[in-house]
Amino acid sequence: MAGRLPRRHPPPGYRPTRTPAHPEYRPREVPALPADAADRRIDLAAALARLTPRQRALLICRFYEDLTETQAAQALGISPNTVKSQTRRALARLRDLAPELLTQAETMEGRQ
Repeated sequence: MAGRLPRRHPPPGYRPTRTPAHPEYRPREVPALPADAADRRIDLAAALARLTPRQRALLICRFYEDLTETQAAQALGISPNTVKSQTRRALARLRDLAPELLTQAETMEGRQ
């Protein structure tokens, strides 16, 4: 078969070696999430998908990537005042699109 590269197999008897873990390494303990946390993430993803691309980009920059208003403005090529006003509008639209997220967040705060 012309044009096809030959498969590369390891030589017979080859076994990859594992490097031993660092003796002081301890995996970080991840707290167990309540079952409804997955539902909240799905609801949030669906609500974010219904925002405009610009609103979604603003919210991701500001809250997911934790950028300041100035950093988000530079990343998106807009002014810091535009970041402020558009973030406020995007959050208001998100509240309108998914009011159940607000009630779930209030419930979660009450548990803590």
